[in-house]
Parts: sequence; C-alpha cells; structure tokens
Amino acid sequence: MERSDLNRTVSACLRGLGPSRATLLQVRQTLVPKHRTVDDDAILAAFGSGDLELEETLGEGGMGIVHLATQRPLGRRVAVKTLRPEHRDAEAAAKMLREAWVTGLLEHPNILPIHDIRFDAEGLPQIVLKRIEGDVWTDVMHDEDVARDRYKADNLLDMNLEVLMQVCRAVHFAHANGIVHRDLK
Repeated sequence: MERSDLNRTVSACLRGLGPSRATLLQVRQTLVPKHRTVDDDAILAAFGSGDLELEETLGEGGMGIVHLATQRPLGRRVAVKTLRPEHRDAEAAAKMLREAWVTGLLEHPNILPIHDIRFDAEGLPQIVLKRIEGDVWTDVMHDEDVARDRYKADNLLDMNLEVLMQVCRAVHFAHANGIVHRDLK
C-alpha cells in the first residue's frame, strides 16, 4: 500500500467516526507517555513499515542472542531473540521456531509471552518477546538489602524460596499442559 493510500485510509476512518473521533484522539493523548511526542506522520510511517529497530544486546545463550528493540508500529520496547552468527542455519532456525511455538501455547504469569514471530532479510526467525525488567536472580540471591528493601522479604531464604516457587509454578504449568522443559538452568 502506498503511503498516500494509507494516509487517505486513516483519514477516512477518522472522519467516519463522527463524534467518536474526539474520544479516540483523547484516548491517544492519554496513552502517549509524557516523555515522547507522537505525530500523525510518525504513526502512519510506523504502520507502513512494520519494522523492528534492534538495539543493544540484553543477553546471549547457546543458540540465540536477545536484543532490546522498539516495535515501531506500537512504539513499545520489546526483546527480540535472533540466532547467533554461528547458528544461522535451517536446523537452528527450526529449533528456535519450535521453542517459540511451544512457549506461545503457554499463557502463564511466570512464562515470558511471545508477541510475534518475524523473519529477517535472510529468512531467519526473529522471536518478538515481552521485555521484562528486573533483577537477575544470581545477582541478588545473596544480597540481604535487596531482599528486605526491594522484595519485602524478612530474610534471604524467604526471598529465594519465593523466586524458586515462581519457577516451579511455571514448570508445573508446562508439565500439566504436556510440555517438558529439558534445559532448565
């Protein structure tokens, strides 16, 4: 779709809303964070592109790299898992896709949601995940101040047991749905 066609379509949709148009514009203003400005051209460009803007690396595993990214059409920060350079082949791509499909079936508060599966210019998968901010367990598991101040735990044992219980809840949910995770760390 040409950009001019997209502009006409969006404008026609907004005109067709009648009195609801004002409400829609108020909602849009409410949803835009104060630290960002969003103009109509930026919105139209985002819907026309559908692109991800990959940024710094958040972490690396045996097969994949997770990047911070901006999902342009929604203007939201996400995590994007891609294959490591030495694993950019059909077998690794199939494994990563299977992992995403299985994870996508498991909707649970302690399991990372999959937002989308995309393919890069080489045809290799990019898994778009919810970005989670927080502490790495191994970084805080021995820190009494963190346990008390951030997690409101009376002691390190209570904090660490609660984290472990959350992991166990996720694994139990997967098992109850016929999925066995064979790579717990």
